[in-house]
Amino acid sequence: WRLLIMKKGLFSINTEIPTGIGGNGAKIEIYTNKMAVIDGCVGVIQYSEEMVSLNCKNGTVVFFGSGFIISSYLDNGLVLEGKITSVEFNM
Repeated sequence: WRLLIMKKGLFSINTEIPTGIGGNGAKIEIYTNKMAVIDGCVGVIQYSEEMVSLNCKNGTVVFFGSGFIISSYLDNGLVLEGKITSVEFNM
């Protein structure tokens, strides 16, 4: 499922795997190409300034770009900031 939102010049892609398809899905919100909020992340697989690979509840997601920092990391999610050029889903 994908939901595109345009609000006050802010472009957001909200990707959520529906419950029942692959279990409890991860929720990923991408704001322009500068920030991603991932809910359902259970761990960081690989982290560098150019690539971040995350283990989510129902698979993995890989962000490619530059200048990545994890600005917030909680029990079940994180906030990734930097320039996002592409995202790969393995779910």
